Amino acid sequence: MNNLIYLLVFLSLICNCYSHYFAPNTAAFNVPATGTGSVVVKYKSVECEFSYQTSLHDGKSAEVAEPVGDKKIDLKSLLEGTLNGICARGKDGNWKYQACFATGEVRQEGPGEVYILGRSVSVDSANNLLVFDEGEPCQGLPDQRPRLTKVQLGCSENSEADIGLIQETSMCEYSMLVGSKYVCGDPRYPFIENAVTSQIASSDDSGAEDWLIELHPLSGDQYICSAYSVDYKANNSKLNFRQFKLQVRGTSVVDNSVARQFTARHPGRRECLPGELVISQNSIASSDQFKGQLGFVRVYG
Repeated sequence: MNNLIYLLVFLSLICNCYSHYFAPNTAAFNVPATGTGSVVVKYKSVECEFSYQTSLHDGKSAEVAEPVGDKKIDLKSLLEGTLNGICARGKDGNWKYQACFATGEVRQEGPGEVYILGRSVSVDSANNLLVFDEGEPCQGLPDQRPRLTKVQLGCSENSEADIGLIQETSMCEYSMLVGSKYVCGDPRYPFIENAVTSQIASSDDSGAEDWLIELHPLSGDQYICSAYSVDYKANNSKLNFRQFKLQVRGTSVVDNSVARQFTARHPGRRECLPGELVISQNSIASSDQFKGQLGFVRVYG
């Protein structure tokens, strides 16, 4: 009987060790063909977060022709007058966007999610832009500074205000192109061909993929944080990642003396080149030279 008890205790210890060192905290999620998002898994005080922006397109803006005309429109007067009370709207895959000129609010809405990309609007006269700032705090940045959206107006003869394109130029900073008939004739505002049916209006999500994110606790204060496509070994992905970032954070990973390893692969298990990546102490992200397709990314240490 005593031997049986000892055996059960031994097996219990083995199972507990296995669970602690090898069983991952895992979440399944869907990466849309066009859109932005992030997903987080946690273990105690440690978080593993994967954020991304994807598109089936090549990242080019709506068709823009040479400006025509000799009018000079005062952007501040336009904002306080004609555009006052108007909201520009657009759609990118599952995400809907709205920018209201009177209130200064920019909203991004998706399935079960709402982000405020700006709450106050001002005029950047030097660059001929509208700046919507004081958005909600960006959880992906260490200082959690507010989200910000810069709006470039362009001539669209049949629109009061339609969003023709939106891009996340850096984490939680956005660039938006809005077509409006009220700036036509001023050569400082380009003519936008068919802004309503440009990239932002596309709802094609046929290239969406199923992904997993995992956080493995190891011995001591070490972890494996990884995100990958369930089909990453195949080479048939249609997703184009404009940006991505995988980071691990928390009270247990602030020790900068820890040597961490970083891995990123394209679909088909092809290694990403060093120039395609930006690596910091606890994160790995895409650079401006990233070639678009991603299958697997990991932070180990």
